[in-house]
Amino acid sequence: MMKIKKNMSVCVASREVYGEVSKFLCEREDVFPREKKFEALVNTKYKSVAKKVKPVTAPLPHDSWEKMEIASSEPNLRSSREIGHKFTKETLEHLLIGGGEFLTTVEKELFRKMLTKHGKAFSFAPKEIGCVDPTIVSPMVIFTVPHVPWDLKPIPVPKALLPKLIELLKEKIEMGILEPSIGPYSNRWFTVPKKSGALRFIQDMQPANKVTIRNMGSGPVVDEFAEAFVGRAIYSMGDLYSGYDQF
Repeated sequence: MMKIKKNMSVCVASREVYGEVSKFLCEREDVFPREKKFEALVNTKYKSVAKKVKPVTAPLPHDSWEKMEIASSEPNLRSSREIGHKFTKETLEHLLIGGGEFLTTVEKELFRKMLTKHGKAFSFAPKEIGCVDPTIVSPMVIFTVPHVPWDLKPIPVPKALLPKLIELLKEKIEMGILEPSIGPYSNRWFTVPKKSGALRFIQDMQPANKVTIRNMGSGPVVDEFAEAFVGRAIYSMGDLYSGYDQF
């Protein structure tokens, strides 16, 4: 949805049409004079703190440690033989290494050789992603307070998107992210389009948050974590391939 206000500002309610609106503002000189400066802004719906659903602050069950130990002994969700990427000449050539002339030719070649030795840490396709080893990082065990199961209907998906949706669901089932089940719970779910045109699968977990016992564990202090990199000459960043599905 697009709305033009009296002060000539444009509000765009969808990120997907941001580029179209920017192009429209530049081309329509009959509506938007060139001497004035225009900008398209993308705003998301604000959710007040009072409306946010937070987990329950309550003590864990007396047998919580036993259940977490049992979860740690369960087999990995994905076989180590099937995960990871086997680098080939073609995939190595597609990598952008060095940022121009930052690395020498010899350094770039050494970096490629290092990557080929650690192929299981990389993925170029959904079927190649791995899963956290339960013996190293304990699986998340969700404890809840007594409650009545909920049965929520999913938000209808346009028929034009059904082929993409079916393909997405089959992919997630093949990866072990989703599985057929028979139970008393039914979450509301929907999809939103990505920039690439693919669909992003989203579940409304607010009902689950409402009955989940909060984990009081806190993450590391960001400042202390950053101090370890002071004085370094080279900084690298990594991006998890569908990181949420690896835990």
